[in-house]
Amino acid sequence: MSVFRLYISLKDVVVFESELLNKNINFHIDTEKDTSINREVKYYFSCSDQESVDQIIQDKGIIASTDLHFISDYRDQEKLYKIYIIILVVVILTVLGVVVLDL
Repeated sequence: MSVFRLYISLKDVVVFESELLNKNINFHIDTEKDTSINREVKYYFSCSDQESVDQIIQDKGIIASTDLHFISDYRDQEKLYKIYIIILVVVILTVLGVVVLDL
């Protein structure tokens, strides 16, 4: 039996596994990989289930990657950049407020 593997982002694991169970797709999780350090869970599937797994990933907007292509979730990075910008603006306004009040 031929298998394929995917890495699924930790934030998508619950939704992904729920869909796999609902569609009776057999899978194996690589428990050797430490998920506390890595942000992905490694799944193994039968090649016969590849189309069904691909459909779940597309329908649910799940971030998945292979050994060759690690894809980050740009939506999460965008949120992080927004937080950095907000913090920067608050710091600049605070500094400007202190300077103006001292005059």
